[in-house]
Amino acid sequence: MQRLNIKKGFSLVEVICSLFIFSIVSLSFYYSYSYSLKLREYNKKMSGYLYYFNGIKEYMEEESYDDISLLKSENLIYLQNEYISFDFLENDQLMDKFKKENKGEYPYIKLNIEGNEILTIKIVMKVKILNKEYSLESEIYKGDYKT
Repeated sequence: MQRLNIKKGFSLVEVICSLFIFSIVSLSFYYSYSYSLKLREYNKKMSGYLYYFNGIKEYMEEESYDDISLLKSENLIYLQNEYISFDFLENDQLMDKFKKENKGEYPYIKLNIEGNEILTIKIVMKVKILNKEYSLESEIYKGDYKT
């Protein structure tokens, strides 16, 4: 009688190769999932900052020429991060919160006010998301420039 040489099961090389392929696929899923979490955090924070930035822009557009000129004459150009809140925007408590110097903490707003009869107000908001600095900028005008 002859013995049949039949292999049953997997060899060690096959098992190691399948574990290697499985680990590569698992790592790719892990990296894509962690990247999606970072992207979600970035989008959430940036959309909040953009919403607030648009609120600041509208607030500054509604302020009078004299109030903006007062900020310029006293060199009050920084809005610190503790005042970057919708409570201050909604309650019209923002004009007296501008300071001469910045603490350096993110986020903050800087106003560049130029001109005499027609004021050019450049609003710059510096934010830091995921250890990267971003800058939101807009420009508005105050004065009798329509004639």
